[in-house]
Amino acid sequence: MVRKFICYPENLSAETISLELLGRGYTKVLTSSWSKPLDQLADNQAILFSEVNVALVGDFKENLSDTKMLDLNVIEEGKITLGKPENFSKEIALSPNNWGLQRIKLPIGNFKTKKINVAIVDSGVDSSHEIFSGRRIIHRSFISNCNKDLHGHGTFCAGLSYGYKTKNKLRIGIAPQTKIFSCKILDEVGEGSQGDIIRGVIWSIKKKCKILNMSLGYRNIINQKNDEPIRRVLNYARKNDCIVVCGVGNDSDRDDETLIEPLNFPASCDSAIAVTAIDRSDKIYHNANRAFNKIGQIIHFSAPGIGIFSAWSSDSVINEIKYNVLDGTSYATAYVSGILTLYRQHNPGLGADEIIDKAINNVEPFDNSIYNHHIKDYGLGLINI
Repeated sequence: MVRKFICYPENLSAETISLELLGRGYTKVLTSSWSKPLDQLADNQAILFSEVNVALVGDFKENLSDTKMLDLNVIEEGKITLGKPENFSKEIALSPNNWGLQRIKLPIGNFKTKKINVAIVDSGVDSSHEIFSGRRIIHRSFISNCNKDLHGHGTFCAGLSYGYKTKNKLRIGIAPQTKIFSCKILDEVGEGSQGDIIRGVIWSIKKKCKILNMSLGYRNIINQKNDEPIRRVLNYARKNDCIVVCGVGNDSDRDDETLIEPLNFPASCDSAIAVTAIDRSDKIYHNANRAFNKIGQIIHFSAPGIGIFSAWSSDSVINEIKYNVLDGTSYATAYVSGILTLYRQHNPGLGADEIIDKAINNVEPFDNSIYNHHIKDYGLGLINI
């Protein structure tokens, strides 16, 4: 069964949409708080995300009533993934360090700041890991009754953004004084669905999260408008003072200009903060996607993403290890989420747009004479604290 989104005009009331869905033959209209996995959605049921006027249905039914004249956009739900397997770096696997924290100029020591709520929308977070010692992590899984991180990606990203130190006192995380909400929408192989992105974002907003890290995405198919439901939910997040940070994707091969891909969704959405990855010499990640100006894409920040050391889930079915070293735009994204969290903690009176402007004004620009395609590849510059 292929689920479909029905995008209703944004000025309609939830009551009007519910009646329209009942007119199509759906006998039960569920809300965004429905807790079961989406594969349990019956043919006669519809989920109405009234926050964004989008419905998700298992079996699309034509409506023979007068409301069929509504201007509706019906879209097949797509799958999301962590993309190509991100390389397991070997350069510092035996000698872990935190070069990325040094590059973004993270001050030594902890910060005395007020805790804020933050969300990791990913494969889950291993709350038993030592870098989260003494922390209470709130879990919600939308794909099963298991909150464990069976992949490892979510724990890795959470460690960079919001973990603290290893037992050997190596600093890993940027903003440890936070309340973490782990929203599990990816399974043990790193796959999920667009419907669960929407559920995860709405849940995070209801938990009053101010930063939402989403190191995931799906391919951008130019001229196909299949992203409307995701655009709406990211706009909903921004309207609720939440900054959503996304990776540009790792689908390119920069040895061949014809194999460079545009930004993934959700990174290419207007309300997302798009992040790319650099190495220690400030060179762009070999597999990073590019902003295609002709379709209105932009990259906001670069951040360290090559040879990055962080925590790994003890429940992972991929590797039975405690820490890992990885390459990818996901980890640059996690760095940016942590930095933007510090901006929010130190500027509690500023809204989301003002925080973003503050971070943009503080970027470290790159020397455009060194590498080509500066803005399309590097964005506005290296984010700094």
